[in-house]
Amino acid sequence: LGKSHSQRLANEADARRERELIRRILTMPSKGPLEIIGQFNRSAHFIEEPVKPGSISTSDKAQLMRLHQEVFPTFPYDFSYKLELMMDSPDTYLMMIARSSSAGDICSFSNLEVNDLVLEDGQKFRFSEFDNSMSRKPRGDGEGMTGSPGSRVRLELARLAHQKNVDLCYAESRAGLVAINQISHHIGMRFGGALEKHLLISGINDIDYQAPSSFETMNVWFLNRQDLAKLEQACTQTPEERTFGKK
Repeated sequence: LGKSHSQRLANEADARRERELIRRILTMPSKGPLEIIGQFNRSAHFIEEPVKPGSISTSDKAQLMRLHQEVFPTFPYDFSYKLELMMDSPDTYLMMIARSSSAGDICSFSNLEVNDLVLEDGQKFRFSEFDNSMSRKPRGDGEGMTGSPGSRVRLELARLAHQKNVDLCYAESRAGLVAINQISHHIGMRFGGALEKHLLISGINDIDYQAPSSFETMNVWFLNRQDLAKLEQACTQTPEERTFGKK
């Protein structure tokens, strides 16, 4: 029924551009966790830190609200409500930010929502979804959200997913934006296809759409339990690695 709505019918030329964008990303060499960690740790411009419930300041909350509005002028739900929910639900939401080491401004925020599903045979399947707000503006190293801050916070949350015994970790990324899809590719996530005209969402695009729609196609990326274990193993192989959350 939803696909019959005019706003949810894809323009073929636009869909082709989205497919070309993801093909280009998939042919790029992946940075991998060692390069991401090394790049971030060598940078004097950013620090990363976990967000603990009750510890976030009023100033940081305001920054997160501004950052989210900057990245997503239109979003499926009220982010202020979601932020309060995340603060009150530490067992469900894991959060990480990266900020400028000089000005203290938050330039990247990512959270991971962890849920359990009980299957028919009684076994528990644990899955988690990434959500991200990352500035496109260069912050010190000239790389903006495609650089080490965006990749680092995503990587650290994937490591936390492994520690939490997550079976499947996934993300939905706007199909018209290079950066967030690159970040998923760089940390080793697998491309799982596209959800056509899936969400009421908006923001800056890297595609000049012929038929803009209030609904956007979302690319699906994922890591399974084995992928998460390999990622964690790779992360611990570098002498540059720091204990999670340690300054």
